[in-house]
Amino acid sequence: MRAAARAAIASGESLACDDKYPRLIDEAAAAIASLHPSRPVHRVQAAGCTAVVSYWRHWPCLFPQHGPGPKHQRRIVLDDWQRAIVSSIRKRSCAA
Repeated sequence: MRAAARAAIASGESLACDDKYPRLIDEAAAAIASLHPSRPVHRVQAAGCTAVVSYWRHWPCLFPQHGPGPKHQRRIVLDDWQRAIVSSIRKRSCAA
């Protein structure tokens, strides 16, 4: 498959991070890279923020709440596996 065709079917995932928190930017890049180590993670600088970006056709599988239309007009619900991760992070944060 040609690169142009692959790019056309890849979904992009982007996290906008405030430049005041460089550690957060590093952690966001590491988290995205850990989900699919063979995919590149890019940092795109804008005024006062850095977008951490990666393209992969399976991002919608990992984030099933993505869908057509504006986020504020659709229900966003975590799947069970996502709730388990959030719960474990909360427990660790409260213990610290």
